[in-house]
Amino acid sequence: MEKHQTGNLIDSIATILLGFIIWFMIPYQIVIPSSLAQVAVNPQLIPRILAVVLILAGVFHLLSCFRHKERSIVNEGKQEDGAIIRLLLGMIAIFAYVALMPILGFVLATILDILCFIYLLGQPKWYISLPVAVIASVIIWVIFYQLLNVPLPTGFLGFI
Repeated sequence: MEKHQTGNLIDSIATILLGFIIWFMIPYQIVIPSSLAQVAVNPQLIPRILAVVLILAGVFHLLSCFRHKERSIVNEGKQEDGAIIRLLLGMIAIFAYVALMPILGFVLATILDILCFIYLLGQPKWYISLPVAVIASVIIWVIFYQLLNVPLPTGFLGFI
């Protein structure tokens, strides 16, 4: 087995194991209050969904390792120009998002963060990026604030 295939195999197994570890740790880390014991949407729901997504992602990656033996996900040591810069800018964008959320509010900070990542991923056309960022932010806000009753920062605008 080639080096890149071994790395992909290890990545897949590690992702699956992490998903299972999170799944089994949830009851010990997130206590459900007795008032929410019979409610379908409780504090353990989102972590369980994320654990299942990790497990499924690991399984799909593992299957792709066996299906595409001749192709490599790794670019054989060649690095795309600017990849490290984009990675660092992405990390700065995440820290800025966390720092600006209490000031700007969830929706506005999320719009800016999504715009930043869309640009970093190579889609600088504002007439596509802006509607995508606004719609995605509003959908996320509706799911968490309206449907799941998760309090989100409102920022200086005070309403969203």
